[in-house]
Amino acid sequence: MATESQVYDLVVVSAYGRGDWTAMELANRGWKVVLADVTDQLGQLTPEDYEGPFGLLEAQDLVASQRARLADEGELEAVTQGFSMWTADGPLEFRSDLTPFLMRAREVPESVEAYLRHAGAKSSESDRERRAVARLAYDRNWLAQFAHSIHSPIHRQNHVAAESGTASPLFSAFSIRQTTEQGPLRGLKHCQTVGVNVRQKSRVRDVRLSGRIADAVEFSDERSGAERARSVMWCLSPVETKTVSENLFNLLFPNGAPAPHWSWERIRFRFNDAEIDSSLPLWTVLIHDRDLSWTRANMVVLRRRKGSEFLDAWVKVPAWMRSDRSAFEGIRREIESILRERMSGELVPVLSDFAPFMWPVYDESDLNSFKPVKTSNLFFSSAEFWPGLDWLGRFKHEQKVVAQLEKLKAQWDAAEVKAAAKEAKAAAKIGKENSL
Repeated sequence: MATESQVYDLVVVSAYGRGDWTAMELANRGWKVVLADVTDQLGQLTPEDYEGPFGLLEAQDLVASQRARLADEGELEAVTQGFSMWTADGPLEFRSDLTPFLMRAREVPESVEAYLRHAGAKSSESDRERRAVARLAYDRNWLAQFAHSIHSPIHRQNHVAAESGTASPLFSAFSIRQTTEQGPLRGLKHCQTVGVNVRQKSRVRDVRLSGRIADAVEFSDERSGAERARSVMWCLSPVETKTVSENLFNLLFPNGAPAPHWSWERIRFRFNDAEIDSSLPLWTVLIHDRDLSWTRANMVVLRRRKGSEFLDAWVKVPAWMRSDRSAFEGIRREIESILRERMSGELVPVLSDFAPFMWPVYDESDLNSFKPVKTSNLFFSSAEFWPGLDWLGRFKHEQKVVAQLEKLKAQWDAAEVKAAAKEAKAAAKIGKENSL
């Protein structure tokens, strides 16, 4: 427990490695940081489930320490072909020797390609490119629409996806993590090596609010007590928060939380055909018909591990299917049929229960009306706040939080300088009076 004299600059309440990079980044800058991990309270997840369907697009604005943070926990493996798609017309690779040929063969306009190569850059040029791309017919700009849609936590119809949000930089280098059960523990150990005070298997009892300020996080575990805080970062989703504590949910989300309309879910298949293993990329997104909605069996993210007999198919389905297993099984059968058409060899489904809710997708109006508790020093980081569900989207949000925290620190420092000057002035006055 923190002593009464100790106040942490930042308390991070974390699960599944969320907020680790922020904690390490600020500790490296001299901040006093404590990270409380509550993962064990949220159900048993496999590494594949908490890693999710997406990888890391290594855009120019990715910070080197963010890539290192992923490598710290598990093997970060480059996908040779880069981001890739498997369409009815064949593969579309974004970082191979065939990329220029494939772009021309698929009749991707140069303006769309230029826009996606500049994705993530904030400039008047990129804004002009987006407007020019948006004016194209759907059969010409569908790839740009897809780049806005694939990682978004907001569901939009194909032909209007590019009207808001940001495009994923599909031409950037692309990596995926081959996670293990030991990965999260390695991540927490790396946090400790840079000076973060890590509390494993924490039990959060309360976030103490004083007016519009969060000034402490209280715990009820073996190190029970309060960690006093100048700022707090809450990295649990509303659903996870309610799992931990109904009272905390009501405190942090007093107006309730949005109900997701869609959810990314994992379906596992087993195969033993060496030809499939060698020919299928480690990661690819399969689109059956680009003109139909990029949901259900029409769009499937395929992930595999070298030397493994398993193939994971991630699919975006209506959230209600989590409570209607028969409907979800219909989607599984469709995906199995599509894979059998495109692959040779035996493919066997591996049936399992749903994992805890991890990868939600929302209606835009629901997210816009979502209002968590408002304080000046409490920050949130979960799917409801990220610009994208992939690692790049998550890291961009953390960069934003770090920038806001640094502004807070500037205010704290200015207040301390002012208080010290006031105290020195008062002391000088007393000294002068005593000398008379």
